[in-house]
Amino acid sequence: MTVRRMSWRAAGLWLAVGVMAVLLQHWLIPLNAPNSFGLFSNGGDLMTYRFGGLRVLHGEPLYATEIPDAGWFTYTPFAGLLFAPLGFVPLGTAKVIWFLVNLGALFAIIWRCWRVLGFSADGPLAVACVGMNLVAWDIQPVHGTLWQGQVNLVLAALIIWDLTRPADARWRGWSVGVASGVKLTAIIFVPYLLISRQWRAAVTAMVTAVGTVVLGWIVLPSDSSDYWLGAVRTTGHIGSLDHPANASIGGALSNIYAPQSMPTWLWVLLAGGAALLGMAAARRAHGDGRELLAVTVVGMVGCVVSPLAWGHHWVWTVPLMVLLVNQILIARGAQRWRWTAVTVVIAAIVSMWWYLVLYVRAMRINPDFESYITAWDAVIAQMSRGERVFDSAFFPLLFLAVAIWILATRSRPAGTVQ
Repeated sequence: MTVRRMSWRAAGLWLAVGVMAVLLQHWLIPLNAPNSFGLFSNGGDLMTYRFGGLRVLHGEPLYATEIPDAGWFTYTPFAGLLFAPLGFVPLGTAKVIWFLVNLGALFAIIWRCWRVLGFSADGPLAVACVGMNLVAWDIQPVHGTLWQGQVNLVLAALIIWDLTRPADARWRGWSVGVASGVKLTAIIFVPYLLISRQWRAAVTAMVTAVGTVVLGWIVLPSDSSDYWLGAVRTTGHIGSLDHPANASIGGALSNIYAPQSMPTWLWVLLAGGAALLGMAAARRAHGDGRELLAVTVVGMVGCVVSPLAWGHHWVWTVPLMVLLVNQILIARGAQRWRWTAVTVVIAAIVSMWWYLVLYVRAMRINPDFESYITAWDAVIAQMSRGERVFDSAFFPLLFLAVAIWILATRSRPAGTVQ
């Protein structure tokens, strides 16, 4: 593959655009807005992680009761062990540390994507990635992850770095096992590794995943019993399936049929079809030598087929946006304009417009809400069925378009930068 280089001029442009993107967000929604509305003033999921870690440190049960001010702990016992160090520092310190960790993970994703696409690891690329990091704050899944203090970016960074290594790289696949040990949806990468005949990586992933379960059972046997024999099936502790922020097939169906439950058979049929479509697209991309695209699609499959996938789970739109920008760079003539138009449309789709609309509507109802949760509940109560269905369906529809595009395009020789 020919080594490509980012120019200092392009790097400076990305940095300037990134700063402007953050300033624009601050103008629309102050970063320190009160009542958890601002990007720097929430951290609700981080509180859940930290209090779960505190329960591990204090020998208290993880799943027996709801954590005060943090909700239910819905992650695995292995995740509780990983979150335990957060209990050694005050909550304010933990928020700062975790925000910086997430920014580092976001930078790592963007950096790795450009490296896989053939760019040289130099100063201009680093500066450009910093700028893109700031621009990405305006992507809804990224904004949601930073805002809530979620773990999505960290897990995605591990998987992207690991699975884009050469096929014979040592311990390739371990990231899938570790990520699955924290969030079960990451297990979707195992069938991908199997159908693409990446046998060693698949075995490594499965062994590592089992290892996280065994470790959790050894250290936290009672919690492991509670989780694997019961709590793992309690989706109600995560949230309501018909919440408009549930960006999955299950979310769209639940909003269509609400207040009745969605037909299970229909969800299985549609989710199964989406999984087959996504895996076929990922296998095609892998066969064409476009491993980053394949990994991105599989990550999206994990979101679309999950019964409940919040918008911030869709951090796989970050590598998708890098791939789209790369298409603009390598295209020529009219094709470059077409890719630019496609990129602009998708950028608008994945931007944080949903949160912005909720914020504006909430402020119109009552600018003095006690928290964003009560504010959002008030706004959601006024939504029409069509609006709720659309809000749940636009990310799955994006996945559908990407998968169909991959299957509809001609195969490209291995080694292409696309």
